[in-house]
Amino acid sequence: MKVGILFRPGSLWIGGHYSRYNRRWCINLVPCVTVWVVLKGGIAPDAGMDICRSDRAALALEKQRKAEELAALAKYDYVFASLDLDKLLEPDAWERLKNLVEHSIKIGTSFESFKAKADLILQEARARST
Repeated sequence: MKVGILFRPGSLWIGGHYSRYNRRWCINLVPCVTVWVVLKGGIAPDAGMDICRSDRAALALEKQRKAEELAALAKYDYVFASLDLDKLLEPDAWERLKNLVEHSIKIGTSFESFKAKADLILQEARARST
């Protein structure tokens, strides 16, 4: 069960309601201030400004996980955006790039460090192909 209090200017009502879809109770004792309780398997509100919430730590971890996932995707995007589509790299270069991406995701390499290493692999591969 998760609980919280949020401020939401659009909630100009007093009262309470239950959402079967979200498995959540929302209660406004004062206009614009909502006390919410989410039952197991339910969804917490995402609109409004949180005043407090019981799942703040879990929310921060989820936000960090999403940021790491986006950083990993940026690394893949960089590798594929750097490739010349008219030239195929030899399997060794593909393998080295794949290993670099996986290793940098695992250890959390900065994008700048990753980019420098990927550029080196790409330069070597292009030099061998010409």
